Amino acid sequence: MKDIYKENLMDHYALVDTIRIDVLDYCSKNDTDLIFTYVYGGKDDDANVRTFTETIKDNNGEVIFVELTASREDLISRVDNESRKRFKKLTDPAILNDITEDMNIYSIPNVDSLKINTSQLEPSESADLIAEKLGLV
Repeated sequence: MKDIYKENLMDHYALVDTIRIDVLDYCSKNDTDLIFTYVYGGKDDDANVRTFTETIKDNNGEVIFVELTASREDLISRVDNESRKRFKKLTDPAILNDITEDMNIYSIPNVDSLKINTSQLEPSESADLIAEKLGLV
């Protein structure tokens, strides 16, 4: 089950990355703020991160990284939240348990980022902290 799920994700994310690059290009050309999430999986993702960042900077945009972390246990307990169902994300705790069994947590190297452990904060507290630290309030 684990390998099949990962193979489907790989195909899915190739399309997602293409769309992200197009959206980042459009937004940075049109001075439009954008927030998007990305699960950094280590060195294999360095080229994607570089492409995302260069796309924005080539259009005189600014990139700000915020790294959100949580314990594996918290991630599994949250996976079936209603907010995930609305966006057709993974909602099965057993599958998340399986695919995170050998999970490594990586920080994106060579970038400054605001780091927040969401296991220690409510979602609204995390959002408030991000807004405060980035000078948005």
